[in-house]
Amino acid sequence: MELLLLGLVGALAWKLYKLWRTPHDAPLRSVTLCLLCVTLSYPIAMPGGATGVDTVAGHGAAKLVQNVLLLVAMYFLMCFYLYSAADEEASRRRANKEAVAVVAVVVVITLAAVSVPHEVFAGSFSTADMTVPQIAVFYGGAGCYLTYVLGLAARWTRTYARTSRRPYATGLWMAAVGLGAMAVACAIRAVMVAVRWADIEVSQRLMAAMPRTRLMVAMLSTPGRLADLLLTPDGRSSP
Repeated sequence: MELLLLGLVGALAWKLYKLWRTPHDAPLRSVTLCLLCVTLSYPIAMPGGATGVDTVAGHGAAKLVQNVLLLVAMYFLMCFYLYSAADEEASRRRANKEAVAVVAVVVVITLAAVSVPHEVFAGSFSTADMTVPQIAVFYGGAGCYLTYVLGLAARWTRTYARTSRRPYATGLWMAAVGLGAMAVACAIRAVMVAVRWADIEVSQRLMAAMPRTRLMVAMLSTPGRLADLLLTPDGRSSP
């Protein structure tokens, strides 16, 4: 996990340097903000970081902040693709609409998190009581939005990969596979939330495997995503 964080920090530093040189580049700005949110979320996900945030802001704050950062990162990932399109005006309108959607999701999961006692919100995905509506909304809402954006990103990346030449095509195909795998993993989690909300028991072995599966998928897909972000000219996945 430390190596993954190191890779994200390196990619972020490179993008910040490029953004400093071209501050009006909308796709580059979007991908830089995406990397910033993802990089900030990783230390919070670590035990020491989560404990520190919870100590300062209250129990459960780390989980909420981490999920909000990931949702915002997914929004900026979508903006990266939207602003890379040829029609700038249409892309801006779509980005504004998507901004309303992500704000709505953030507000919903935040209200869900703060409306239950700390002891109910405590714990991990595998131990949370999904029969509590607010807990199901928190995990289900975030999971559905992540699935939506990652699925779109995988499709758009695959489209660009088909029309790109090497070495860009290789990085784009790796990114498409990684993004698609993460979308599937998030979709499975969302289904599991619905099943557990209906008070149907889910195998503990499957529940215990989910965090490890997501981490493995993230680690496998990161090289492809970083290749996509670092190799393409001016931060764009252009054909």
